Amino acid sequence: MLSEKDFALIDYTVVDKETGQVLDTTDEKVAKEKGLYREGETYGPVLYIVGENRWVKGFEEGVKQLSEGEEKEFEVPPDKAYGERDQTKVKVYSLSELKRRGITPYIGQVLETADGSRGIVRSISGGRVVVDFNHPLAGKTLIYRVKVVKLLKDEESKFKALLERWFGKKTSELIRFAINGKEVVVDVPKEILLSENLQLRKLMVSRDYINFVDAEAKVVFRETFSKELFSQSPQ
Repeated sequence: MLSEKDFALIDYTVVDKETGQVLDTTDEKVAKEKGLYREGETYGPVLYIVGENRWVKGFEEGVKQLSEGEEKEFEVPPDKAYGERDQTKVKVYSLSELKRRGITPYIGQVLETADGSRGIVRSISGGRVVVDFNHPLAGKTLIYRVKVVKLLKDEESKFKALLERWFGKKTSELIRFAINGKEVVVDVPKEILLSENLQLRKLMVSRDYINFVDAEAKVVFRETFSKELFSQSPQ
């Protein structure tokens, strides 16, 4: 069984029990077979940290029962997934009101309110627009098929997995780092100095490493600027 703060690489597929529809998967073959494949998406095992609570409660409970190399299928009811459907979260808006706000709604459109709530337009009829603010998977029992592919046990492999999580596989392969006792020194390659949300990504990698690997660690990101960085490539 997995323990608190364990780092595991897992493969999973999520299925709607009622319809049999595959909702998400890390398996590229399954994604292509079920029409979920997205060009440019990286498929394969993903990082799961026990106790991180990034996943629904029922998934967390199920995966923690597994060991390295073990594969299992288990059901997660709505109360341990995305909750039961709440009819009070289904709102009716005036079509003319939405158009005055510059919104021309269509079925399936995602609308966001001033407080950040996001709802899906379910119907448009008689000047009335029905918007559902329930989570799309609310009320559904989910079937998870999960395999614990590998446990990451050393600090280097854990830090590398965090880089891949927050920077993506291709970008993380450009990053070099060294762990010396309580200090992690990361050299930021010139190729990503202008990357979107670079500071946030650095922060998240550091936070996760300190929270789940070494509470006393210090993570140092080094950015090096030299003449070569500013030299123009020949035309």
